[in-house]
Amino acid sequence: MSKPTNGVTEEPVIFWASDPIRPGQTLMIQGHAFGDNPLVEASPAPGSPLQKLALLDRSPQCLKALIPADWQAGVYECQVRTASGQASVLLNRPADLWWVGDLGNRQTPGGRFRVCGRNMIGDASAVRVRLTGPKNVEAAVVQAEPFALAALLPGETPVGQYQLQVHNGWGGQAGWSEPIPFLVERAAAWPQTVFDVTAYGATARGLADDTAAVQAALDAAGANGGGIVFFPRGRYELRDTIRVPRFTVLRGVQREQVELLWPNQPKPFVLVRGSNSFGMEELTLSAFNYLDGIESDGGWLPDSGDVFLRRIRVRALRYSRLKSFEEVQQRFLESTPHSEGGCTVLIGGRNIEITDCDLYGSGRGLAITGVRGGRISGNKIHNGRYGWYTLSGMDGLIFEDNDIIGADLMAAGGSLNTFYNSYASRNLYFARNRVRTVFGSDREATSSDGGGGCHTGHITAAEGVKLTLSDEPQMVADIWYKESKPTMGVYILDGRGAGQWRSVVRQDGRVVELDRPWRVPPDETSIVSISTFQGNYLMIDNDYSDSTCAIQMFGISIGHVISGNTAARAGGFHVWGLCYGSVQPSWYCQLVDNVITEGNGILGPCNETPPRDSHVAALGPPIPGYTSPLVRCVVIRGNRLHNNARVQLLGQVTDAVVEHNTVKNSDVGVYVEPSVAGALVRENTFENVLRPLPAP
Repeated sequence: MSKPTNGVTEEPVIFWASDPIRPGQTLMIQGHAFGDNPLVEASPAPGSPLQKLALLDRSPQCLKALIPADWQAGVYECQVRTASGQASVLLNRPADLWWVGDLGNRQTPGGRFRVCGRNMIGDASAVRVRLTGPKNVEAAVVQAEPFALAALLPGETPVGQYQLQVHNGWGGQAGWSEPIPFLVERAAAWPQTVFDVTAYGATARGLADDTAAVQAALDAAGANGGGIVFFPRGRYELRDTIRVPRFTVLRGVQREQVELLWPNQPKPFVLVRGSNSFGMEELTLSAFNYLDGIESDGGWLPDSGDVFLRRIRVRALRYSRLKSFEEVQQRFLESTPHSEGGCTVLIGGRNIEITDCDLYGSGRGLAITGVRGGRISGNKIHNGRYGWYTLSGMDGLIFEDNDIIGADLMAAGGSLNTFYNSYASRNLYFARNRVRTVFGSDREATSSDGGGGCHTGHITAAEGVKLTLSDEPQMVADIWYKESKPTMGVYILDGRGAGQWRSVVRQDGRVVELDRPWRVPPDETSIVSISTFQGNYLMIDNDYSDSTCAIQMFGISIGHVISGNTAARAGGFHVWGLCYGSVQPSWYCQLVDNVITEGNGILGPCNETPPRDSHVAALGPPIPGYTSPLVRCVVIRGNRLHNNARVQLLGQVTDAVVEHNTVKNSDVGVYVEPSVAGALVRENTFENVLRPLPAP
């Protein structure tokens, strides 16, 4: 067990520091061995003289210091000094980066790609992207936003493995981000032979069964190694699943002119099924009974993916033309065992694209599994009866500019989760979406989910990347990791090294192998949890109305940013620490610059009856036998709360900054429970608030 020896005090270590950070705001730093009398210094530019910062709050693990109001915005160099040493960190440079290419987790020469992360813009005119590898390359930045940018790779870029870095225009040479891997490949060409379905006997009149003819055209494309199965103008009646071969595209002349119609059938089935490597574009699909609409292999399979849907319209009306309650009930019972109501679209894997589609179904609108580099944008997604959207086991997904609509009184919202054989989900850019009319089930518009922990307790040894648990974990080994990829997370909840996490790559009994060593190894004082992982979600500029919660991070949430969102009658924005199988912490989340325009609603946060004000909140509900923090280092800043809304810190929360928020027309402004430790509440504005800062 690694620990200090001979009475020597350890040097300080920084695990995390809050940014973006601007002049006049409170910087929060989480780490180790900050001691009794730390000095926090910073400079307004790398290399310039350090200045002492006003220390507003401190503990051995967390410091809160004020950035001077007269500084200019830029990259700041920050240093923590104690009698035993010093630790440094750079603030406001691009951080926690990931990317999506035009081939998902790969990028073609001459193609467009996206990079997401924090601090992407400083000086907008000087944002740069560079690649180091077989040839040093600078990509052309074509669009830059605070949390994402788009760039074009030069067409002459050689294929191969590169390191990508971003500069936001601040900080000189020190302003470049840490490098991340970037893969350049040429796209494999799919066959372009055209197979016109009318040449195989399809009538395109909607008066006869065209199933056999359409499938014959698809089979011919499969025998060719792929191709384009073309639908001229018309209506094509189908009475069974159509199966799409690999490297095959179903293409209509225009979606307004081509309809694939499945009439009412006594038994439901999947409408369109492919394994991987297929596409559909410019088609309308209509059906009156079905299980799933468009389905591919699950994203947990190694060859899944390379699927695109472009300008597809679906009208899947499971309950249309039924004339009795008994018929409706029977159809509902037939559908719910399959994907909890059936999915309009159920696809997954690497390189998933769904763009400019209009998806209306009678169950779940969309289920995306195990996506590794995906783009879902510009769609209308309707959730039907018992329906919700689910984004499961992500590693690089851009989900933006979509309109998500509850199209039934039982429509239940959406979930970001570790379902579908996934135990980790990370790197999501969820931006400028509109989510409305979520009235079914628990009415969660966007909620993270996914239990499955296996250990909360102490350890007996920590050496290098090996960790020995104090007792046997409660899960079998094969779910800890998939395809040699790190999945489940190991979290130091309290004691020595608290605030660090690592991923599991291997497990043998009580011995767990991690993806990298600890910066500060735990010891017998440490409390460790092993559970699923969800991290680095960027929830930006979305609009919510009529739900119980707009954005809820339920359990594991590491490094999320919830910024610029609006909510009306929608519960608000909050993060939780929970216990599902094992303790699931919420660390390093920032809820900034969000707006609640109407705090009232049919139900308040957490389905409370009678309703309570909507809120921006951090929540750590009691867990029997566990007294350590559930939520650490949460920033609640710059939010505007109107008409019965409040800020809340409840339960086992440690270290929070609540500043520069505005609360108007409410009973309560900012409420902090006595169980909360290390909460800094400063410079908030209250107007027509009965109890701005009520005592517990």
